[in-house]
Amino acid sequence: MPKKPRKRITPKQRDPSWRMRHALGHKVEANPKAYTRKRKHPEEDNSEVMEDMKQ
Repeated sequence: MPKKPRKRITPKQRDPSWRMRHALGHKVEANPKAYTRKRKHPEEDNSEVMEDMKQ
């Protein structure tokens, strides 16, 4: 049996305004209201980093 021709996938077009935003130095800022996972042991993580810095 002959192979079926595959449909060509057209790449998604980039937003044309990205060049201007990039030229203006647009930075994506973290949204403080966005949901983030809470760390299980934040105090342990911080203490380990501080101990490593002291040595």
